[in-house]
Amino acid sequence: MKKLFILFLFCGVFALGCSKETNELTFDEMSENEVSENEVSEDEVSEDETDGNIVSVEDPVIKKVLETGKKQLNAGDLNAALDTYTKAIEQVKDNPILYTCRGNLKKELGDFDGAIEDINKALELSEEGWIYTERADVYDRKGENELALQDFKKALSLDPSMNWVKDILKDSETQPEGN
Repeated sequence: MKKLFILFLFCGVFALGCSKETNELTFDEMSENEVSENEVSEDEVSEDETDGNIVSVEDPVIKKVLETGKKQLNAGDLNAALDTYTKAIEQVKDNPILYTCRGNLKKELGDFDGAIEDINKALELSEEGWIYTERADVYDRKGENELALQDFKKALSLDPSMNWVKDILKDSETQPEGN
């Protein structure tokens, strides 16, 4: 349940600027709806509460997709959220946040290879530290600790302000091998 809550925070927090209810809109309907300035602030920056990273989401359609996914996650419907992100990716193929959210959903559903595939795509689109931490989490869940540590090191090299990653790396140095 803790992992689901963290996933909810990760994918849901990007959509905080959307105050209008989207209910069961399809991606196409979200694209066609006009978004007023009262609903979305163009320069809003959201904080990923799982690690304190700042990620800017300026596209109002992407914000609506993320809000819909957040509502589905909140309702415990991971498959519906997965479908929402998949439909969005079919329309917007260049958004690393969508790939990362879908990758995290796949991870929660036990599809680690699918999760890595999506997060790799996100990294192709935008090589950012926070995305490396997401892939590191998948590797860790798969038991591939060395790959997880490599990704945490890469994340820290890209964003030295990630103190929580420093803590993970420090803890890994004090752990006996095999733990």
